[in-house]
Amino acid sequence: NSKSKIIEIGCGIGGIISYFHDKGLSTKGIDINLNDINFGKNKGLNLHHQMVEDLPDNEKYDLVILMRSLEHIHNPRFFLNQIIKKLNKNGLLFVSVPSLDSLLHSSDPKKVNIFKQLHFAHVYFFSKQSLSNLMASVGFSDVYMNHYINSIWQKKNLQLNLVTQKQ
Repeated sequence: NSKSKIIEIGCGIGGIISYFHDKGLSTKGIDINLNDINFGKNKGLNLHHQMVEDLPDNEKYDLVILMRSLEHIHNPRFFLNQIIKKLNKNGLLFVSVPSLDSLLHSSDPKKVNIFKQLHFAHVYFFSKQSLSNLMASVGFSDVYMNHYINSIWQKKNLQLNLVTQKQ
């Protein structure tokens, strides 16, 4: 939808949000790394040095993106409670986290690198089940989730006609 409002939380330099910006959508990115924010701003992106709880109460989004961010958050339940308040009624949340389920999964076992997934900066490690439990505890239901935990969530009790096949 050309009127969609999109925010990426933990946007870094804005690589993902730039795709939507270039399509003419209303975009915003937030991150705590000021150097990354300044780099993205110099590229013309709407990036801000702030945390999700500092977003104005009246800001609502149709899509919230958490690309490899949630595993770095010390209090994910509080964090997700802040995010659900920022979603429009039919808004969606995209979450991608490293997957414990796919930790040893590879078509070439010689390429498995367990240390790449078990990074020191990751406060939490998620399986599909543990992420589903966390998300349900704050009021989300899953629309889609694959083995690698690229997932789409909506507020509970909404029925959206999107991809519903689970892998």
